[in-house]
Amino acid sequence: MATLTFIYKDRKITCPLTIKEKHMASPDYILTGKNGYSIYYFRKVDNVWVLAYGTMPDDMRDAIILALSDRFDQNQ
Repeated sequence: MATLTFIYKDRKITCPLTIKEKHMASPDYILTGKNGYSIYYFRKVDNVWVLAYGTMPDDMRDAIILALSDRFDQNQ
């Protein structure tokens, strides 16, 4: 299983990452919370990363989006 590592409040956090490929659309990037039950869907819509499902603090969302962008964006 893949993981995603990001920095949040000066802590390095690593969480499980699943990539769900969709036919003719951008994939969903699914993160699982540390409790194993919380699930968060991120996707790229019109070249902008968004949290598509789940709720979390804005600063944590931004840290995860930065990590996803660093890892998966091709045009950097």
